[in-house]
Amino acid sequence: MVYLIPLIGILVVWQGLSVWGGLPVYKLPPPIDIAKGLRDLAVIGMPPGRLLHNHVAWSLCRVFTGFVAAVVLAVPLGLVLGWSRRLQKMVWPLLEILRPIPPLAWIPISILWFGIGLKSAAFIIFLGIFFSQPHEHDFRSSRH
Repeated sequence: MVYLIPLIGILVVWQGLSVWGGLPVYKLPPPIDIAKGLRDLAVIGMPPGRLLHNHVAWSLCRVFTGFVAAVVLAVPLGLVLGWSRRLQKMVWPLLEILRPIPPLAWIPISILWFGIGLKSAAFIIFLGIFFSQPHEHDFRSSRH
């Protein structure tokens, strides 16, 4: 319970600064207004009828789709690269060229390829997970 004291202190100071004019409301709304907005999202929705739990469910769907696609492709690829030195020599340079590109840099391409929606968001998540998988274990160093 002691660990909550700093958090409560910050919230009280923040609310006080907002109410007494030390902090402009248009820059940083008080915690009470944020809580009311969160309640409105959960009860009324934004737009009305689209409740917060629907938005959370769709976001989790995007994450799950991208994660499953990346694991389904990256794990077998990693196993095959570990078994075949020849395939490793062919595929590893391509992976090393694409891996350093941040997933956010792929956003314009994903929008062009997939449009705005589930597919483009899942693709960005796929890239973020896929390129971290083969790199976690550098198969070149495990061979004798």
